[in-house]
Amino acid sequence: GDNPVSTDNWVKDNVDTDLNGMSNSTLALDKDNLPHIAYQSGAGSAKKLKYIKRNSDGNWSQPQEIDTGFIDSENYNSCIAINRAGKPCIASGPNKYAEWTGTIWSTSTFTTLAQGYVSLVTDSTGNPHIAYVDNNTKPGYAKRIGGLWNTELVENTVAYGITGIALDGNGFPMIAYGGYYSGLSLTKVARKG
Repeated sequence: GDNPVSTDNWVKDNVDTDLNGMSNSTLALDKDNLPHIAYQSGAGSAKKLKYIKRNSDGNWSQPQEIDTGFIDSENYNSCIAINRAGKPCIASGPNKYAEWTGTIWSTSTFTTLAQGYVSLVTDSTGNPHIAYVDNNTKPGYAKRIGGLWNTELVENTVAYGITGIALDGNGFPMIAYGGYYSGLSLTKVARKG
């Protein structure tokens, strides 16, 4: 019902004991149903993007620091996906992308025009697709092909809130976002293809 009375059916794990605060957690399962988590830790200019996963032996890996220097803002979320090769990929606001190569985290900037609110999915060839809100609060779309990022404006109206992205069976993106249009607050979906 709407009034849960017990938490006894939930198995809970402490995955990081960082006392500087954690925020914007995101989770993805790999093909073996093992969880991978990306999250932001710390505050202000010391904010870090971190990653942790559960190993096949049931133990959690040591947290890995991926990037530092995030601006302390509630607008900067993270989103994790597992690519075709089984490697974690992370988009993190305002405009960062990280991908595990097997030995290191490879990081890049997918656009200089983002202000946060990212969502990530990878396609059948392993290419990342990111929906984001740009620095003019308009919904944007980024796709990496051959190591280069291509970006597009989805709509030239004001968007707000966290974007969502999915790919259809043909690999075309669909993006959900909210916005304020002609005096109305609306949720919209845009599709390409």
